[in-house]
Amino acid sequence: SLPPSTARVTHILYLYQFCNEMCFLMNKLIASFFILFLSIHCVGQAPVLNFTHITDDQGLSNTSVEVIFQDSRGFIWFGTRDGLNRYDGYSIQIYRHDATQAYSLSNNYIKCIYEDQQHRLWIGTSKGLNYFDQEQQQFIHFLDKIEVNALCEDASKRLLVATAKQGLGYLDESQKSLQPVRFLPRNNTIQVFDFAKDKQQNVWMATNKGLLFLNERTQKTRLFPTTELYKLVIDAQQHIWAASHTEGLIVFDDQLSSFKTFRHDDNKSTSLGSDNVTSLWIDAQQKLWVGCLNGGLNLYNPIEKNFYNYEREPEKPRSLSQKSVQSLLGDKQGNLWVGTLRGGVNLYIPAAEKFQLYRQGLDKNSLSYNDIRAFCEDTKGNLWVGADGGGLNLFNRKMGTFRHYRHQPSDPSSIGSDAIMSITEDRKGNLWIATYGGGLNLFQAASGTFKRFVNKANDPTTISSNFVQKAFEDSKGNFWVATYGGGLNRLDRVSQTFTRIEKDSQNQTRFTGKKIIAINEDKDQNVWICTEDGGLNRYDLRTNKFSHYFNEEGVEQDLVVIFTDHKKRLWIGKKGLYLFDKQRDKFELFQDKAGFSKEFIKGMVEDSKGNLWITSSNGLTRFNPETQQYKKFNTRDGLQGLEFEDNSCLSAKDGQLFFGGVNGFNCFYPDKIRGNRFVPAVFVTDFQVSNKSVTRYDEDSPLEKDISFTDEIHLRYDQATFSFSFSALNYVVSENNQYAYRLDGLEDAWITAGTERKANYTNVQPGEYTFMVKATNNDGVWNDQARTIKVIISPPFWATWWFRLLALGALGYAIFAFFEFRRNLELKAFEEKKKNELFQLQLQFFTNISHEFRTPLSLILGPLERIKQLNTNQEFAHYYQTIFRNANRLMSLINELMDFRKVESGVLKLNVKENNLILFVEEIIDEFKDLSLKKQLIFEIKDDFDYTKVWFDAKILEKIILNLLNNSFKYSGEEAQIKVS
Repeated sequence: SLPPSTARVTHILYLYQFCNEMCFLMNKLIASFFILFLSIHCVGQAPVLNFTHITDDQGLSNTSVEVIFQDSRGFIWFGTRDGLNRYDGYSIQIYRHDATQAYSLSNNYIKCIYEDQQHRLWIGTSKGLNYFDQEQQQFIHFLDKIEVNALCEDASKRLLVATAKQGLGYLDESQKSLQPVRFLPRNNTIQVFDFAKDKQQNVWMATNKGLLFLNERTQKTRLFPTTELYKLVIDAQQHIWAASHTEGLIVFDDQLSSFKTFRHDDNKSTSLGSDNVTSLWIDAQQKLWVGCLNGGLNLYNPIEKNFYNYEREPEKPRSLSQKSVQSLLGDKQGNLWVGTLRGGVNLYIPAAEKFQLYRQGLDKNSLSYNDIRAFCEDTKGNLWVGADGGGLNLFNRKMGTFRHYRHQPSDPSSIGSDAIMSITEDRKGNLWIATYGGGLNLFQAASGTFKRFVNKANDPTTISSNFVQKAFEDSKGNFWVATYGGGLNRLDRVSQTFTRIEKDSQNQTRFTGKKIIAINEDKDQNVWICTEDGGLNRYDLRTNKFSHYFNEEGVEQDLVVIFTDHKKRLWIGKKGLYLFDKQRDKFELFQDKAGFSKEFIKGMVEDSKGNLWITSSNGLTRFNPETQQYKKFNTRDGLQGLEFEDNSCLSAKDGQLFFGGVNGFNCFYPDKIRGNRFVPAVFVTDFQVSNKSVTRYDEDSPLEKDISFTDEIHLRYDQATFSFSFSALNYVVSENNQYAYRLDGLEDAWITAGTERKANYTNVQPGEYTFMVKATNNDGVWNDQARTIKVIISPPFWATWWFRLLALGALGYAIFAFFEFRRNLELKAFEEKKKNELFQLQLQFFTNISHEFRTPLSLILGPLERIKQLNTNQEFAHYYQTIFRNANRLMSLINELMDFRKVESGVLKLNVKENNLILFVEEIIDEFKDLSLKKQLIFEIKDDFDYTKVWFDAKILEKIILNLLNNSFKYSGEEAQIKVS
């Protein structure tokens, strides 16, 4: 109903819209096709695998590895032809058969390793099955001398054992025998080599007759006859992959209605490496890995239905160690373990491949030399790489190949020297190459030749030195040429002449130094020049004046790096990282959280997130100046080495970073550097007393079970010097795992051990302690759940509570006894004193009474003697004589008593003289001769010795003798004989 003109316009508009939509759809289709093509192209390229090798050099018991297994705790086990090995990422513990030990391994040829649902570890050998009690470190033997091929646990937790000659059976642990599986096909010649379980927990077996199926619930079996099969794996689509030693790799579809065989083809490089397939593994990404005898390691490409092959490449030290692969394992972290025949274990760690590495190789299109000094990305996107000794390289980043430009002595149009110091593109697109000894070179792209600018003697318009360090164009178009030994030059690119800069144009300030290391410009139009012998020069393009820094006497002038970040901050790298303070016109050492003050900084670039990537003499560091968070990388992360070259770094336009060192160069995209988030468990792997490792079987051992299972240790006081070794079971760059530990009760804070895996303690005092250790993975992710072990150190008996109690009691008793003894002494002394006082009183009494007696007695004797003389009456004479004699006797007794008093009081003193004792005694006795006859007494002197010269007091001795004689007269009237000696 529209007018024709309007209809035509409308139709044209519809047609235009239709064309636009069709173009849009075509663009989408083309883009989708392009993306698909790129995807297929990418998939078609073999992933680069760099292996870490574990051989007998690292402690492996044998380099032929038949089986690799990871247990529930995280330890890796290697079953070899000569022993069982446990690996913790650092060291290997070996278990072997020992005929003298009842609980050692039954045989050294390991065929299979299996862990059941109770976390018991079973080891199948060529001669017997072993249950390994890890706590007690004992191997319990079953099925002696029977070769065990494979192990599997059924749904009822019964252990299925495949043997070489006794067939398949269930292990009867109580009888240590094999119970046959009764519902197997009636074919006694079936030999099982491997097990696999599907999603329904059905058991599939690789046998010498083909594929065998077992449904334990229905007790039904079914044999799918094929060639002899040795290994099985089942993928996520329930396809069964089987390995044959003669027919290659066989895959059965999920319905088992058909199968396909992959064989080796000498004419196809993408075919299976060998028809003798020894091992299979499907990793977490559902990638199928195939190990072959003499066919290396093969990765299945599901899109193109072919294989990437990896074999030993002698020129590549990180290639596969041996072309015959025996065993495969993918661990919990996605690492691939490859056991080889006579080549040990190869470990591929995908997470460790953070940095792509380029080195010189045998390929003519590889890097020309490994010592990389310079990078430059030109306006066309070409990447130029300068080698110190290898010339100039043009790097094809897509193909990974290099085109070389080398010095030719006979060709003046070649580059002046193979020692490339730096590469610079000016604003006109000219490429300038600074060489050491070959001057400054201008690359002429049209002809692929070089024009050299070299020093000419006596011509000041030429460059000052052929040892050129750097060419640099500032914001005003000045072209600076820095030399090592010849100072600073400015090039006039029109006249192609050089001006040697020694001072400013007004001759007011000077340039210092001859040996220039680096040159750069900040955002404030200051040109900074680092020298080795003159400090840091700043040239202000606005005032044309020089100023100087780091030129104080005694300050190290190890200046290397000048860098300006996106915030216009100026950084200087030397031994330490310095930031320029414009307000104070001074460089200050930046906070040293990352430890830069101990490292010589070699290069610096910035990524899109503001992180500084800093190379040094000790690796590469990612550092955020705002948060001061940092991460250090080393050779195990894929770096070319720990040492990098001065200013050998580049941030490309697409964000890719390049760093050169003495062993090639690394390149990477910072956003693709992914941290390892795996949280490792940490185990105590060794315990030492007095620097000697202790096991539970050692004499006088404090351990009752293996140290990795021990929760409490009792030590004597003489075992107080001990140490713990520990390991975090993170196999991604395990050398970078970090540790912290403490002995609670002795240490209040955690001890940061870094990568050190041992804690030492010396002469710890008796008491109760708790040892705690925790760890990080290689990227600093901590496992805060520490491993703890209680340590109880018993005191010596003299320091025990009971001994101290006894000693205290004994001391108390001794003190009590001492005071009791002293008290008794005091009592005795008091008693003696009282006795003496009483004796003295008695003696004094007798002395006094003697005086009293003596006086009247003397008065009696005097008159009595007078009466005796005057009265001659014989009738009374006898009475007078008796009275007189007894009175004299009484007087003598009184005198003796008084003499005793004198002796006691010390008044009486001896009057000793030398006399004839015999004569003295005879004279006294002679006076009593008459009386003795009357009394019928006989006195006899026995002189057995010579007494002619004897010292004595005559007076005292006379009294003693008289007393003896007087006492003898009591025998008066009796016959007696007295011998006086």
